[in-house]
Amino acid sequence: MTITLCLGFAYTGYASDASPTARPTRDSWLWRTGEIIRGHEFHYSTREDRPCETLAAYELLPNEFQREACLDGAQCDNLFASYVHLHFLARPELASRIVSAASAVRFRSPST
Repeated sequence: MTITLCLGFAYTGYASDASPTARPTRDSWLWRTGEIIRGHEFHYSTREDRPCETLAAYELLPNEFQREACLDGAQCDNLFASYVHLHFLARPELASRIVSAASAVRFRSPST
């Protein structure tokens, strides 16, 4: 994956018509397939490509700046990476799912 750092904003989306709306493409500990998740986006870099073995986290639905839906983000096991900052007040159950997933983690003692 190639990330290019820009001198200024590469993208910003705060207005309601421009805000990213994501629809997950598979179930995970955070979301369920087909749920609609709102967010906002701003970043100083761009992603040029995604390795074939890295799954997209969700489909971004069309908005004011993006006329067609596209796959975005990256998902590998329990890790999600994305430029979209999720809006948890729009889907409070996401916060509950984070707490549930964190509560289920069993910590291992460091090896000595």
